[in-house]
Amino acid sequence: MKTKGKKKGFARGLCLLLLLSLTLGVLTSCGNFSYTESNLSDYVKISREDYMGLTVTVSIDPVSDLKVEERILQLRYQNRSDTAERDGASLRNQTVTAGDVLSIYYQGYSVDEDGKKTYLENTCNFSSGLAELGIGSGSFISGFEYGLLGLNPKDYSVLKIIKTGTIEEDTILYADYVAYYPDGSVKNVTDARLDFSEDLDAVYGEGFREALLGKPIGTVIKQFTTVLEPEQSAADIYYSDFTPNFRTTGEENPIVVKTRFPYNYQTESMRLKTVYFNVWIDSAVLYDAPEFDDAFVTDKLGMSEEDLAAFDGDTLTDRARASIRKTLEDEYEAGKRTLAEEELWKVLKAKAEFPKLPKSAVEAIEQEYLDDLNQKYATYTENYGSSIGGLEAFATEYYGLSGSTTYKEYIHSQAEDVVKEKLIFYDILRREEKLPTGEEFDKLYNQAVEDALDYYLTQSSYNKDSFESEEKYNEAVAALKQNILSYYGEDYFKEQAYYEALLDYLIDNMTIKTTYPDGAL
Repeated sequence: MKTKGKKKGFARGLCLLLLLSLTLGVLTSCGNFSYTESNLSDYVKISREDYMGLTVTVSIDPVSDLKVEERILQLRYQNRSDTAERDGASLRNQTVTAGDVLSIYYQGYSVDEDGKKTYLENTCNFSSGLAELGIGSGSFISGFEYGLLGLNPKDYSVLKIIKTGTIEEDTILYADYVAYYPDGSVKNVTDARLDFSEDLDAVYGEGFREALLGKPIGTVIKQFTTVLEPEQSAADIYYSDFTPNFRTTGEENPIVVKTRFPYNYQTESMRLKTVYFNVWIDSAVLYDAPEFDDAFVTDKLGMSEEDLAAFDGDTLTDRARASIRKTLEDEYEAGKRTLAEEELWKVLKAKAEFPKLPKSAVEAIEQEYLDDLNQKYATYTENYGSSIGGLEAFATEYYGLSGSTTYKEYIHSQAEDVVKEKLIFYDILRREEKLPTGEEFDKLYNQAVEDALDYYLTQSSYNKDSFESEEKYNEAVAALKQNILSYYGEDYFKEQAYYEALLDYLIDNMTIKTTYPDGAL
């Protein structure tokens, strides 16, 4: 299960403008309304006790020995050989080592206190095909890559995905369907795992197995009905468009790795959840990765005895480990602060009241949404034609809308939310007299620009080694910086500077408590 982190600073400040959930890059317009000069008390009501001296609790996993070793693994991967040692695709007797690039199938599940497995949605790649995983790339969640080190696929089963045959008594089937329940709810399911050696009728209703046994893989079953708790004369469960996608063999002896989703995972309900993954290695390309020894520390990481003198340890590598741990602890503190910021905004939005909203400010944000939508739609039709069914259909798909909500209603609601956040922010900023000026403002403004530049450099292909010279690299970076300034505009970075000034003030006056997940990886 892949995961991506976010750069501190620039990406963190984006939440002010709801950019974590919206698709626009910049939302700075306010029409003819001035947040710094208007009487904001007409629009927002929030007491000082609702934002000063708050105590919040955040959930974040602490720095562990595993995290240190995973960071070392990433450093080794980054310094692996440029060319593959050999192709291990045809080898079944090959131990996984740092730097190898594996082609794998994976399947995630949780385990409750009674040992019962629950297979989780969106944690299986059987349908999408083999995933490429570099051991040390850091592209999968904590515990995944490290858990594969030293294992040999010959000791485990070989997974086969089969799209032919029929559903039999021992079939493990993956299927799509729509289920209509007696309470009126409807569930669209993709790639449900159905083990026909188990009592499926107890879960899916009496008659479920009978309706499916003997049916061919790949053929849609338009409809059938089952009865849940028939002794109570319960209402039927109605299934439609049941599609047996494929069956599998070889699930009986997988590699099992224990993982934990990160504290900042995009799906909040999965944050810090312990999840197990069944893994099957299909093939591998093998690379040489250097060992973590004195030569690696000095030559590859550029750490000297003097650099590491302040860290405890009997050997150079021990002190390097201590240095890496300190870096992780700094990242932990930054993560804790980011979570505290999220909690702060939850409190602020819950406590604030809005007697009315400035109409021109809302309309200005709405217009930015519409301009962005029209631009995206024009690009889509230019590339793919108008087959999607017009702007309304495009907007519904683009914003992920469902039900009776129109895209204009959605845009209006989102624009109001942006304006509400701005009102809260500027109201507190002005009441606390934290509007930065002079050298303080210049420092925060320049830092906001540099954070944005740093963010884009890490997200792009601006690798110094890929340029002809350092001069060419510097020219490219300068051009990127100018593009960022032109795209976001001065007002955006002004607001970032204001935001950082207020955020530091509020969080410095907060008490941040932490909770940790139970059990170690």
